Amino acid sequence: MTYNTIKRVMERSGLEIPAIIRPSKYRMNKTHGVRARVERYEVFRTPLYSFTPLIDYQPEWFTGIGYDPAAGDGRMIREIMRRGNPGPHFVDDIREEEVTRLGDCGTVTNIGYLSMVDLPRCDYLVTNPPFTLAMEFVEKAKTHISGPICILQSIAWQATKKRSEWLRKAGLAYVLNLPRRPKWEVDTKDHVANNMRDFAWFVFLPDHTGETVMDWLVE
Repeated sequence: MTYNTIKRVMERSGLEIPAIIRPSKYRMNKTHGVRARVERYEVFRTPLYSFTPLIDYQPEWFTGIGYDPAAGDGRMIREIMRRGNPGPHFVDDIREEEVTRLGDCGTVTNIGYLSMVDLPRCDYLVTNPPFTLAMEFVEKAKTHISGPICILQSIAWQATKKRSEWLRKAGLAYVLNLPRRPKWEVDTKDHVANNMRDFAWFVFLPDHTGETVMDWLVE
């Protein structure tokens, strides 16, 4: 009889559920799981190889004023600057700890993108937003971004009926698949389990109404 079976029986009987201590191998797997990473670190870093192929694919997308509303330590905007676009750029992150890291990226805010008003007019947006908020990020971006809106997400993001219907009408011009799964980095340098999901860049262009191009960002 499994623990979950006992738990259900006790719940129906109104009895207190005992705590369970699982073997260490299970604790280790849980520690390095995707959900545990978010709970423990609250932030993970997008590795360089997950966004440099996007910049190489269409360098002209990343000219002018850029914006990253979930900037983390600013590595994506900073790479664009390193390649010769000094900005000015705009970055935002909800974690106060990140603000000190972002000073050299341009104008820094610590408000939370979806709560912001009077957003700056920018030429492009590039970001890795939370999965559940990515649709809202795109719609918000359309109000102040004149060019490409580049969103890094799991390919599962294009599934579900609601998102599928929205994506068909949202100006999705490109789905650019990453052949290499991102292995998220954490500041502690702890071991992070390999990512089991495939990812792609979803690129929205203003006034795009044609078919969506699917391609692969071969390094």
